[in-house]
Amino acid sequence: MKFDEYAFDVFRAQFKQVSEPKLTQSEISKEIGKQLKQSRHFAGRNVDESWASLLKEMSLDWPRLIPAQYIGEHATEKVGDLKKTWSINENGDRYLLFLAYYWLHAKGHYSIVNSVERRTFGGKSFLEFFKSPVPLERSDAEKLERAREQLKQENSKKNDKLGASGLAAKKGVELEINSAWKATGADRSKGTLAKRIFMSNGKASAIFITSLVLAVLFLFGSFARPHQEQTPDHTRQMATAVELLNQEQPELYVRELVPLAKSGNPLAHAALSVAYFKGYGVSKNEKVALIHNAKSKASGLGALVERENAIALFFHAQSFKHGIGVEQDTDKALDFLFSSKVSGFARASYDIGGIYFQQTETDNHCSGLSETKLAASQGIVAAFELTGAFYLTEKCEVDRKSVALDWFRKGADLGDLYAYDALGYVHLKGVGVPKPDYVAALKWFKKGANEGHSSSQIWLGNMYFDGLGVPPSKEIAKQWYEKAALQGFANSQYMLGYLYLDGWPGQEADFEKAFHWHEKAHQQGHLGSTAKVAWFYLNDRVVDQDTDKAIELYTKAAEGGNVEAMTQLGYLYEQGDYIPANEEKALFWYNRAAKEKSPRAQTNLGWLLVRQGGEGSKDKAFKLFESGAQTGHSWSLASLGLAYLYGYSGDTSIVNALKNCRLAVQNNDLSCANYCVGVSYFFQGEEKLVTEGEAFSSLKRASDDGHVCASGLLALAFLFGDFETKDAISSAEIYFRRAAEHGGDTEAYNLGVFLVQHKGEKVEVGYEAFDLLSDTALNGNFQAACLMAQAYLDKISISKENAYDSFEYLDVLVSGGNMTKEDAIDAMLAQAEAQQKTIFDNNISYAHDDFSESHLDKLFSTGRSSLEIIE
Repeated sequence: MKFDEYAFDVFRAQFKQVSEPKLTQSEISKEIGKQLKQSRHFAGRNVDESWASLLKEMSLDWPRLIPAQYIGEHATEKVGDLKKTWSINENGDRYLLFLAYYWLHAKGHYSIVNSVERRTFGGKSFLEFFKSPVPLERSDAEKLERAREQLKQENSKKNDKLGASGLAAKKGVELEINSAWKATGADRSKGTLAKRIFMSNGKASAIFITSLVLAVLFLFGSFARPHQEQTPDHTRQMATAVELLNQEQPELYVRELVPLAKSGNPLAHAALSVAYFKGYGVSKNEKVALIHNAKSKASGLGALVERENAIALFFHAQSFKHGIGVEQDTDKALDFLFSSKVSGFARASYDIGGIYFQQTETDNHCSGLSETKLAASQGIVAAFELTGAFYLTEKCEVDRKSVALDWFRKGADLGDLYAYDALGYVHLKGVGVPKPDYVAALKWFKKGANEGHSSSQIWLGNMYFDGLGVPPSKEIAKQWYEKAALQGFANSQYMLGYLYLDGWPGQEADFEKAFHWHEKAHQQGHLGSTAKVAWFYLNDRVVDQDTDKAIELYTKAAEGGNVEAMTQLGYLYEQGDYIPANEEKALFWYNRAAKEKSPRAQTNLGWLLVRQGGEGSKDKAFKLFESGAQTGHSWSLASLGLAYLYGYSGDTSIVNALKNCRLAVQNNDLSCANYCVGVSYFFQGEEKLVTEGEAFSSLKRASDDGHVCASGLLALAFLFGDFETKDAISSAEIYFRRAAEHGGDTEAYNLGVFLVQHKGEKVEVGYEAFDLLSDTALNGNFQAACLMAQAYLDKISISKENAYDSFEYLDVLVSGGNMTKEDAIDAMLAQAEAQQKTIFDNNISYAHDDFSESHLDKLFSTGRSSLEIIE
């Protein structure tokens, strides 16, 4: 009996008793052909050509399963009629249907498989029909026995022809085949590989599995390709290690690998390379990972990959998946994973599912779900958690979050540490459960953390950091972060750096430790820490200031997608303190970060647009502030409050301004939020929404925190009598000086005017007022220039030098467009004739960003009046 005829007997025994699908076999084949035609893999062909092409590709993978006689028959013009196409014989059509289905699944053509299943089996998997397989009929069992006897006879004849030396060689190959099967974790006597190949989701009867294994063994012959010869001890130890990997026993897994790697086993080196790279069972160490990767190649991993050793294919795929010793390439990783899966390595399905989970396409998510369910059915413990994660996303199937919890619980029951994380997460966030349950979340995170699981330790640290279900304690959070950080995990190293940078109750800020942990995380590619390391270089902390290095690191982090770095680059280019100001680059980075919903970037961008002006700038700014405020970000809330105050939304709204600003004060006691509340006192009408006491205390808190406008407003309010004080002049001077110390030209100008008006100083060399007003005038402040020019014009009759000096300041006014050249000349001539004509009719006042000059008292005025708002 030919091998293919024997296989027909085996498959017929199962297929003939399976419930018939909704469509006939011919219709099934037509449906598969239709899907093939629509797929990218077979694009441009008709249905028949698609089938012919499919069979050709199948024959390359399975030359013994798809004999050449069928390829020839299907690749010629005889294909024509679909019914004739599949009328190979009564049983062969179902046989090929099944093989085609499996080949498409194994090669990753899930969109075809899923479409066929939906059309033919009402959404149920073709494999679900094998959940309760029936025993072979007596006649079929007899055929099976006859097949076995015939095979023995044929082998006996072949052995006689081989002779002694040939027979010895044959036994050597058989031993190698046995080694290959064991290396894949398969047990030929139990039919493990057969279960993997045909992806049965249910329990198979012993007689079916045995017959199926025999069929595959006979048909494939040397299915397991020859590979590097290994000692029996190495083989057993590798099989044990693989089983520990599948059972999620990382420490024991690594312990099994170490002696095998020392003996030069390439598979063990490849496995250790991945373990060190991921921190699986050992502390993360990418340098050691690269060493093991190199040793795996030097000891023969490539030869095993070429011979399609399942384990070699799997770990070779990991190199491309993670970029260990090669350039990261997800497509290549998938290619090798599919090959590993086809060669019988069950864990490959889990990794395929993991890659698809990271992708956005719905079809890939559905395919990934199929892979992880398959892996779970084959005893891969980690697959339960990942299957639950697929259900949690609801991209493939909706209303399945409760099912996700079932999968997580199954994984937890098997001791999967990531399943503990998943159960902790769903209870923490209230996903798939009625509401957040911090007690349950703590239970699961503690369970994993106490077993040394770094991810659980980080989650537990976060709960103590935020005070969720426990009293907030940054000290306890630090302890859990440290446990994970010492295992080499970048996220926990980042959090330790974050904590030490600001300090916490009982622990002052420690820049040395903060830099230490951020540098470690940065070296592992943690972009958040890269941005923090840039901060150290920018601010001359721990390391010498290096602006170029800081900008380089910020740019690296920003280009990698770190929003904090994008926002900081925008700020640096906007302010121009460390690098030349560049509003175009500032807008670029602010826009990128704003698209990522960074509230700080949205708010900074809004104010930059306001400053630039242009049509609709205030409306755009208002929307940006509003978007940021929805996250509860204090800077955005305060900005939205000020936008309501300034009427950016159309009308001024003191009520909405105070609502947002008070919320910002409550959240973070932000200086600009306090200023917003304080300045609202001067904007309000008859309805007293802010008392004088609240306004004063709010402005004082903002001023004490370095808010320049708050200091300037307090000075003017004391000077004009809006806030009561025993000594208005002394109080005003304190805040004028504070504003000038931290502010710019406007604040320096105000102090100069105040000193002239109330402290008896003159606009002459040797006085502080002269220095303040002269400097700000030459910086382009037209009010100061006006005052300085006036002072010198008054003295033209005394000295010709005064005429020259006055021209210097008049030139500032002319250049700034504040007066014409003719008016400047006239002013000089008039003063020369001692007409004492004043510039601008002495209309010089104090200045403040939120109030017009005309609404502040005139220069040298001795009367007091309340501040008036800008109309």
